[in-house]
Amino acid sequence: MPTTSPGHLATSLRKVLQRQLVLSQHLLELAKEQNAALVKNDIALLQQLNERQQTCLSEQEALERTRVEIACKLGKAFGLKGVPPLQQLLPHLTKSDQEALLALRGELFRVHDEITAVHERNRLLLRNGLNYIVFSLRLLTAAALQPARYGTNLNEVVTPSFYIDSKA
Repeated sequence: MPTTSPGHLATSLRKVLQRQLVLSQHLLELAKEQNAALVKNDIALLQQLNERQQTCLSEQEALERTRVEIACKLGKAFGLKGVPPLQQLLPHLTKSDQEALLALRGELFRVHDEITAVHERNRLLLRNGLNYIVFSLRLLTAAALQPARYGTNLNEVVTPSFYIDSKA
């Protein structure tokens, strides 16, 4: 099997990182759409967005495996062990490869930070919705367990009747 040159591997790594960046930007857009769907309480749209997000995440995982494989081959070509981080690979690459990979790395980190912020907003929206549901259920349950007061003389009632049948 022919050995792949470090230049070819660096180009392959750049292509994988570019594809990961495109997918990350798409995931960011999906997260923003989820935010809008949560505000509108559009459950059907949320389900569609989750399915699209899972597809992107599956592709992202496959790209990550490819990236790790390429990094290992590059590391091996430069005498590095294991999966070397990009910072260890950069000194061995050409100046143009270094600049391109650093730019991609920076952009990936920026998009990742944005995705994290949007997911935090979505998490807070979901938590607020859940707190409202819990509050509503407690309010309804408390009201339902109060003795019925209409049409009875409470002084004559041996056991009060409740809005919800306790035997059900």
